[in-house]
Amino acid sequence: MSNELTDSQIIADAIGTLQRYGYNVDRNTLSPVLLIVMQDLKAHQQVAETMIRYLESPHLLAIDTLTGGGNGDQS
Repeated sequence: MSNELTDSQIIADAIGTLQRYGYNVDRNTLSPVLLIVMQDLKAHQQVAETMIRYLESPHLLAIDTLTGGGNGDQS
């Protein structure tokens, strides 16, 4: 007995997981919905990185506010 998942099982699991979290998704809409989820994840990650940057170096918030910076670049 193999523990490997088939493509159909992976797709069914992804659809089930997304549906549990309120996404209206089926096999036909899985690809565009996953794209939206990935874009949301990237946006949340960027916000988290910015917040961590300001928590670690609070003076950067003042500098970015005064200079109009804070576009997410960490130089």
